[in-house]
Parts: sequence; C-alpha cells; structure tokens
Amino acid sequence: MVRSGTPHEGVGSEGHDGSTLAWSDDAGLSWKPLGRPRPASGGDAVSPDNPRMDLYRDAPILVSADGAAFVLATPQVVWSADRGRSWTPCIGLPPLLRPVADRKDGQLFYAVDFHTGDWFVSVDGARSFAPVPSRGLPSTLANDRPTWREVAFPLKATPGHDGDLWFVSRAGLFHSADGGQNFARIDGGLNVEMLDFGKPPAGAAHPALFAIGTQGDVRGVFRSDDRGRSWMRINDPGHEYGRRFRAIAGDPRVFGRVYVATDGRGVVYGEPQ
Repeated sequence: MVRSGTPHEGVGSEGHDGSTLAWSDDAGLSWKPLGRPRPASGGDAVSPDNPRMDLYRDAPILVSADGAAFVLATPQVVWSADRGRSWTPCIGLPPLLRPVADRKDGQLFYAVDFHTGDWFVSVDGARSFAPVPSRGLPSTLANDRPTWREVAFPLKATPGHDGDLWFVSRAGLFHSADGGQNFARIDGGLNVEMLDFGKPPAGAAHPALFAIGTQGDVRGVFRSDDRGRSWMRINDPGHEYGRRFRAIAGDPRVFGRVYVATDGRGVVYGEPQ
C-alpha cells in the first residue's frame, strides 16, 4: 500500500517540505517513510484551477500491481523502483497527467489527457509511455478532469483483470476490456459519481460494482452484479448521512460489503442481511 497526505492528517512521516509519503507491506499496520523528489523549478506548483491545491505536495501516489514500482503524479510524473530513495521522470508522458496502474499486470499503466483526449500506455512499469489509439470515450473530457485533490479520479482499473478499465464521466459510465483501445458506454440507468469494486457474486468472475450515484430523483449507494447493466440501491432513507458521501470502497473478501466515507460521521460499512 502507498499513501500521500499532508501533516494535519497525523499519519506517516513528514518529508523535507512538510508533506507525507509512505508505504506499507503489512496491510497498513505500520508505515515506512518515502523520500519525495524536490520540484524541478525549486518551488511548489499551485494548481491553476484551485489555488488551495498544491500540485507538488498534494500529488497522488500509486503502486504497480506487483508492488515493484511507485509512481508519484507530480506535475512531471516520476517513478521509483527503490521505495523512494530515487525518482526518475516517466518518459513520453506529458506534464499534469495522472497515471492509473493495471490491477493485475505490474508492467501496465494507463493515462488520459483530459484536454486532448489522447490515451497513453506504459508496458514497462511506468518507465516510459507511448500514445495508443483509443475510441469510445466522449469527445470532450475537460469537464471530467478533477480540479481538487478530494474528488474521485474518474479512471479506474478492475482488480484481477489486466486491461479492464472503467471511466466515470458526466456523459455516462464507460468500460474497456482491451487496455483502453476501445470504450463502450454502459447504460444501466444510474448516473454514477464514484465507482469501486468488491468481491464477485457467486459463480461470477468480474467484481461486483459499487457506486455513489443518482437513479431518477434518488441519490444513494448502489451495487451492480452484472457489470453495470443494472443497479440496486443498497442504502435506504434511514442511512443517508446527509447524502454527503465522500468516498466508496468495496470489500474484496466479503461479497456485498461496502465502505462509505461520510462528511463528519466517519466511515460506515454495510452488507446484505
């Protein structure tokens, strides 16, 4: 596991700039500090979209499926194969992009340019990226580009399935089974805001999908057991927490169990009765 945060969160080890990066190999019971590269310009990089967001200190971090590579999405994305002792720029990846790691093949990473729609793939553990033709996503992705660190990133990779990707867009939910070369819109009647994966239903190979979304005039927590073709609401009017849902995560070990981060009421979880 890897994490990125700021000192007020109180977990991890502070770097030279006061921010934190850390990794864990015991399911989060303990954390080891990661060295953070200094900005190439010698100073911080403030987001042009949000002055409260520092693109350097708030940079997301991700890990390859095999745990061999850490990738830090600073304005110029960098990778490390020695647990942060050294960082190297990712060749071929334009600035300000945020890669996503494949959840099965440790060599595969993906990235999309929200401005141009260009699709990039790495087959060497994030060391280099190359543009790959992609079709099926909306022609305009600018509105789907996150401009705040707490917004869920729209591109997600499916656990246990190489090349299997989902993209949560304002234009709908899109799925690719070939590493992003082809996307198809999945019309399940739910306007999805956040998406995650849980243990597959009995007899199925693909994980269950969990989402925060709106169906008709009802906003809530939903689950799909058929890859997004249909959705069932799994919370009720007594468990809405002000509808201020901040994050959602499915449990990979227990079918139907889902964790939801609320705004001020902590993290709650539910599972089928």
